[in-house]
Amino acid sequence: MQKRGKMTNAKSIESHARSFPCHYIVFDLLQFEGKSYTNSDLKARKQLLKKFFLVQNLSIGVDYTSKQRIMAIDTFTDSQLLLEKVRSNNSEGIIAKKVDSIWVEASRTKNWLKIKNWRYVDVILIKFDQSNGFFTGAIYIEDNVSEIVAFKH
Repeated sequence: MQKRGKMTNAKSIESHARSFPCHYIVFDLLQFEGKSYTNSDLKARKQLLKKFFLVQNLSIGVDYTSKQRIMAIDTFTDSQLLLEKVRSNNSEGIIAKKVDSIWVEASRTKNWLKIKNWRYVDVILIKFDQSNGFFTGAIYIEDNVSEIVAFKH
C-alpha cells in the first residue's frame, strides 16, 4: 500500500490494484446511527461492531484472499496464538487493548499497548530523497537489486 500511495501513473496503479487490491480493515466503532460510542468501553464497541458486520454479511476476521474489501479485524484473547500469527505472517505488530478502555482521541494511553514485531535485515542504501528526508533500502534477490524499505532517520 505504501508503494501504491507514491504511484502517479494510472496504468501502474490499476495493475497493482488488480494484483493486490486494498482492504479496509475496521478495528473499532466510534459512532453509529448518529450516536457516539466513544465513552463506551472497548468490549461494548466490539460487540456492536460484530453485530453490524453480521447483519451486513461482512467478514469478521481478515482474509486477504477474500473478494470482500471491508473486514473487521480479528480479536484474540490467546496471546500465544496471536504472537504466532504475527510472526508467521510477518506482520507489523500487535495493539493490545484493555477491554474496559474507552476511546481517547489524539492521545497515547496506557490502556493500549503497541507491541512491535521487530524484524532486522541488512540493506543497501540506494536513494536519499532530500525533499522528505527518506532513504530507500534494497537487497539483492538473485542478481537483481530489489527495493524493500523506505525510512526516515
